[in-house]
Amino acid sequence: MDFLTQLFDTSDFPALWNCGAGWQATPWYGWLHILSDLGIWSAYLAIPCVLGYFILRRKDIPFRTIFLLFGAFILACGTTHLMEALIFWWPAYRLAGVIKLFTAVVSWATVVALIPVVPKVLAMRSPEKLEREIRERTAELTNANETLQAEVRERQRAEGEITRLNRELQSRADELQTILNIVPIGVAIAHDPQCRCITHNPYMSEILNVPAWVNASLTAPPDERPTNFTNYRGGQEVPTSELPMQVACTGVEVRDVELDLVCQGRVPRKMLYHARPLFDRQGQVRGSVGVCLDITARKQAEEALQQSEQRFARFMQHLPGLAWIKDMQGRYVFANDSAARVFRTPRAELYGKTDGDIFPPETAAQFKENDRRALESGAGLSLIETLEHDDGVLRSSLVNKFTMMGSDSQTVLIGGIAIDITDRLQAEEALKEADRRKNEFLATLAHELRNPLAPIRNALHILRMPRVDAATVRRSREMMERQVHHLVRLVDDLLDVSRVMRGNIELRKERVELATVVARAVETAQPLIEAQGHELTVSLPPDSLPLDADPVRLAQVVGNLLTNSAKYTEANGKISLTAEREGTDAVLRVRDTGIGIAPDMLPHIFELFVQADHSSTKAQGGLGIGLTLVKNLVEMHHGSVEAHSAGLGRGSEFVIRLPLMPQEERQRVENDNGEAPHESARSLGHRLLVVDDNRDAADSLAMLLRLQGHEVRVAYDGPAALEVLKGYRPALVFLDIGMPGMDGYELARRLRQQPGLENVRLAALTGWGQQEDRRRTAEAGFDHHLVKPVEPKALELLLADLERAGDSWNPV
Repeated sequence: MDFLTQLFDTSDFPALWNCGAGWQATPWYGWLHILSDLGIWSAYLAIPCVLGYFILRRKDIPFRTIFLLFGAFILACGTTHLMEALIFWWPAYRLAGVIKLFTAVVSWATVVALIPVVPKVLAMRSPEKLEREIRERTAELTNANETLQAEVRERQRAEGEITRLNRELQSRADELQTILNIVPIGVAIAHDPQCRCITHNPYMSEILNVPAWVNASLTAPPDERPTNFTNYRGGQEVPTSELPMQVACTGVEVRDVELDLVCQGRVPRKMLYHARPLFDRQGQVRGSVGVCLDITARKQAEEALQQSEQRFARFMQHLPGLAWIKDMQGRYVFANDSAARVFRTPRAELYGKTDGDIFPPETAAQFKENDRRALESGAGLSLIETLEHDDGVLRSSLVNKFTMMGSDSQTVLIGGIAIDITDRLQAEEALKEADRRKNEFLATLAHELRNPLAPIRNALHILRMPRVDAATVRRSREMMERQVHHLVRLVDDLLDVSRVMRGNIELRKERVELATVVARAVETAQPLIEAQGHELTVSLPPDSLPLDADPVRLAQVVGNLLTNSAKYTEANGKISLTAEREGTDAVLRVRDTGIGIAPDMLPHIFELFVQADHSSTKAQGGLGIGLTLVKNLVEMHHGSVEAHSAGLGRGSEFVIRLPLMPQEERQRVENDNGEAPHESARSLGHRLLVVDDNRDAADSLAMLLRLQGHEVRVAYDGPAALEVLKGYRPALVFLDIGMPGMDGYELARRLRQQPGLENVRLAALTGWGQQEDRRRTAEAGFDHHLVKPVEPKALELLLADLERAGDSWNPV
């Protein structure tokens, strides 16, 4: 501290201005020193500042220490000059000496620092050499700069290419992301080998029914694991280790795995999964990628197609005929069992073959030509083809051939369906023949009806003539009775054959001797045989031939055969009837010397309405139903009938076989073997009512009843009958069933509702006599069923039964 005080102490020294008169005498000389020193100080102060600035800006300058020492030396020199100027006023000689000492030290430090620098400076290149090196370095720098610029340009180009590739890659990534977002396929990626984190595209989100940000891994940590969907196989939940993406994370590719996906609140769906592992650069599994397809609709379509194919196959197998399909080369690609059987080729061998491989040439040519026509028509072709079936019979089939189109609407197959119409064609021919016979029958029926009507009409005309003697009247009446009986017989035959053909006839079987049946038949046919002058020979065995049969129907059968023989044999011919036992059968033969039967007619002689086309046949009359009735009645007795003839003009023979009654049945004793005598005594008169819209029928029946002593009222319709019944209480009412308006059934119902008429007897008058008709009238409340025309004997029996039923009925 004392040093510093002494250093700045100026009390010991006077100021320089005060050290002599010369300074005061010549002050400008003093100021010269002062200004010079100040000028030097300012320069010495500026030089270090410039050097300091230079050193600070150029930190790479060599010999940096020398520059710093040189700057300190100059600054110290400048400070000594400053002190020289200050001494004129402030005599701090001690401080000035210290500064000069410092300047001397710095100067020698500079000298010392310069000594090692001098060799280095001397070793420095000359300006020319440096200029040359500069030029060389400049050239090198220029080349380097050009190279650098080229590299920069290449780098810029590379950077541009990288930028372009990055943009393209980003574009591809955007496209891929767009594809993943819109593709109707579920895509998922596992980002770790343990498959703990799975991301997915929107479609997978929709499939799994989870948001897009949800981790879809079923092996994720429990707090991240989804719980709203489960996979099943065969009704069993699939373990997570067996799920496709988890399996793929083990390094195994998974393909075509079908699972049932069950999501909460949704219908289970069929899914098809594929998964592949993802590998890192070292070949280690880093995750997996999986895709899934919703194949529910496809499975349903496949199931529907399978069911359709099964239905098609079942339908084709159950077609009532043949079905097949060929390709465009004519090779069979499908055939049902019926076709394979008829083609006599197993289906496995049939497929791939053509018609020429399995059929005779003419048949194959027929089929091939029809296939060609079907292809040309385009709309299908229906025709008739013939083929020998597996039973060896040549059959006709209705064949429909049609084309089948492919997905491009081009014909790819030709199909065919064949229905065997042999029976139908035969039936059509039979129907045509039946129609011809029907027309012939109707013409014959008209002829047969006119035959009796002509004499009846003549007799009626005779009866209207005046002055006709009694004998003529009697003969006319007898002639009318015969013709009416003939008409009734014609109608009865028609009804009989109708009932027999429909199975509505009822046999009243009893034990009867064949001889008895023959006797009744001969009695029936005898008048016609005698009228033709024929010779009838009857030969019966001496032993009994008992039958369990309806004697009336069998007599009708034999009578028809005898009548036919009488009709179709020229006058004075011969007819024989023989009976004999053959084993357990009774055999009856009727032979004649008549016109015979043509060979082509023999198979059809028992058919309905069949008549030989012969002039004499038509002359004798007949409806062509007699032999049909014979055949059916014989078969109803469990027998058979046959016709034989050597040809036209050589007569005919009919043979009937009937089973004899078994031995044990012959011991049965008939309680009633004959007809009880009918009491024909005239009964007491009764009140009767006849209701019929046919006035002639009603009036004639009423006339007949009045002649028998009965009181009879007549009404021609239902309302008129009800009016009559208001004041008339009949014992029996004859009601026509088929009246217009109020028919017989309705009238019977209303009549039963009338007080006092609840128990009145009702007799139905109708032209219908089948069992069903009788049942219906009985259900309607009728007591009797009379078939028009009513036989007088049937009326007598009905009235006699009325008298026996109750004496309380109202006699006249």
